[in-house]
Amino acid sequence: MPILSFLAALRSLHGYDAVNRTIGRLPEGLREAIRYRRIASSEWYPLAWYRALHSAAQEATGMGRDLARHIGKENTRADFSGVYRVFLLVLSPQALIARAPGVYAQYFTKGSIAAPELRAGSALLLWRGCEGFDQNVWDDMIGSVEALTELTGGKNVQILILSGGADGDVDTDMQLTWS
Repeated sequence: MPILSFLAALRSLHGYDAVNRTIGRLPEGLREAIRYRRIASSEWYPLAWYRALHSAAQEATGMGRDLARHIGKENTRADFSGVYRVFLLVLSPQALIARAPGVYAQYFTKGSIAAPELRAGSALLLWRGCEGFDQNVWDDMIGSVEALTELTGGKNVQILILSGGADGDVDTDMQLTWS
């Protein structure tokens, strides 16, 4: 899980004080790993740590569920800036969504995403076997999908949850539309 990217997104959205308050609310193992710089951007970490980050950040900022969506969006924008931005400029939203399974696998060891219905302006996204996701992680994913669609030229991005997307759901169906 992109723990360092999460903290950078939180800092960008709410400042250093929010990051420090968030770290202070984390479980001891995660808090110490961050404080003593034992977190590497290229390593895999438990999904429980990512869930804990979301909960702690919501407490620290006083924001509700919307924060998870904003974190996902900001995190994705930052991840796909710089040299990767060039690739996004030449892709359409449909072309990027067609590559979603590979992108997903770079961040998660369990579960998958597929887009069985994909055309200009809309896609059906089917998330399967996403063990350990909670409402915050699903909202984070929605923010990520929004950001990627916008970064590839999509406007007026809308996501409708058709099923799932709540605490404990391992499967979620989303209808994505854009102009």
